[in-house]
Amino acid sequence: MRKQAIWGELVAEFLSSMFLVMAAVASIIMFVEVFEATKAIAVLANAVAVAFVLCALIEMFGRISGAHFNPVVTLVMFFEKKMGALKAVLFMIFQFVGGIIGTMFSRLMFLGDVGSILAVSDNVRNGYVF
Repeated sequence: MRKQAIWGELVAEFLSSMFLVMAAVASIIMFVEVFEATKAIAVLANAVAVAFVLCALIEMFGRISGAHFNPVVTLVMFFEKKMGALKAVLFMIFQFVGGIIGTMFSRLMFLGDVGSILAVSDNVRNGYVF
């Protein structure tokens, strides 16, 4: 592993994970909290936003890092022996950190509507009912 190559891949995984989580979280916050749309509309808007952002991220970062963007994908690549253990662990660390920072940025964008940058939900779900 060359140092420059691995750093490029790690930065690509970090940024792509961050932007993908931002698209997922911010679209839900925007439609539910700002537009006061129904949950069905919010989920539809979320799916469209994530699909377009995912396509753009794959085009931008696919050649650099392989476009994993998800620790489970990286884990599968490791189990299929397509990447080494150290590289897989580094990818997953950068993906998790990117996801957490993406969540914080999403909530920061709508701070006036959500009230805090990070919070633990107090919603209780019974089965699969919204």
